[in-house]
Amino acid sequence: MVWGDGRGRTLGLWSGSAAWRRSGRWPSTVRGIRRRCDIPLFGPPNIEKLRQRGDVTALSKALTDRDGNVRKETAEGHRLRDGTTMRRLPLRLVGLALATFAALLVLVPASLAKRPPPLATCANPSTPTGCAEEDNVNIPLRSKTVRSFVIEATHPAYAVGTDSCEPDFTNCSPTGDPSYSFAPGVFKLFDDGETVLEAVRDPSWWRPTAMSVSVDAGSPVGEIHYIRVYRKIVGVDEWPQFFVLYADGNVRLAPQPPVGARSVCFGSSVIVGPAPVTSRPIAEIASVQYVSASKVLKINYKIGGSATFGLGQVNRTRARVPVTVNYPTKRAPFATFRSMFVADGNADVDHVTWRDASGTLRTEPLLAFSGGKGSEWFFFRRIRSQHNTSAPDIRITLRR
Repeated sequence: MVWGDGRGRTLGLWSGSAAWRRSGRWPSTVRGIRRRCDIPLFGPPNIEKLRQRGDVTALSKALTDRDGNVRKETAEGHRLRDGTTMRRLPLRLVGLALATFAALLVLVPASLAKRPPPLATCANPSTPTGCAEEDNVNIPLRSKTVRSFVIEATHPAYAVGTDSCEPDFTNCSPTGDPSYSFAPGVFKLFDDGETVLEAVRDPSWWRPTAMSVSVDAGSPVGEIHYIRVYRKIVGVDEWPQFFVLYADGNVRLAPQPPVGARSVCFGSSVIVGPAPVTSRPIAEIASVQYVSASKVLKINYKIGGSATFGLGQVNRTRARVPVTVNYPTKRAPFATFRSMFVADGNADVDHVTWRDASGTLRTEPLLAFSGGKGSEWFFFRRIRSQHNTSAPDIRITLRR
């Protein structure tokens, strides 16, 4: 019989000699193998034999074995299989075990806490405007490694008072966008008494094609320009709209209205998807599927890639949409914040607070913000606005 060490090396040859068998002695090579077998490659270590040999190193390892029974047998000195009591371990082994577990419980979480947050780089190519219906605020967020982020909408900190959601075309010029005709329609695709999802086809749209929308395993409805989602307020027979997704990738989000209000305005938006940086960035969507059991939207983009949006978190305080990124982000932003600023008091956003690469929170007026690396951005209004007064503030946070 050939004996090896498990690494492809031959340690000795045993022919089964009768002399060896009668003497009860094994060749030295084989004796070394038998000692090593007290800690087998598979199965629990032989604690009794380790203790008899006084193998402190091996017993110390046994104190941190994955098998709880092995740890208990080693530390308490009990044979768990047959109930035979053995002497206690030396105190130095118990001390070593406690030190080992302390390292596992304290040092490992501490090292995880020191992991740097994911970072993205943003720019601010926003331009001045005198038109309150022009999205002149354009802040793309870039990261080649982003896998998930959260969009959150909260009510403005100022007192809204008399609300105004009406458009204001003062100082506005025709956009010059192309216009394509469609057969208009509104299609209620889902209503379970809590959530309502409608698909809308406008009579005209600025792109020649649109997206298809389906719910669960249902047949898709084509040429849809946007979907809107309503959610019942807990304890109240009201279903305010809180989420809109357009075929060009724009997402509008709002919390449910505060007590005493019937609705809130939509204002700023976030383009989710690989939208190239242009004066009017888009990330065109091919198809959307709503999965009712999990309240999730599955998005497929025309240029390739996909995303999932979680629509389960909305109340009177905030609306929160986690986004999972499965689309290309090496050459295009993974998200683009879009909004409007004419002047303080006539804007959908006037300031930004962000957490920079060092973890420090910084705040600047919107048009003075120069961008840079960060992990979180909060776009808000410090001054009450006459335009879309109740429209929410928007936060974008990267997730690991």
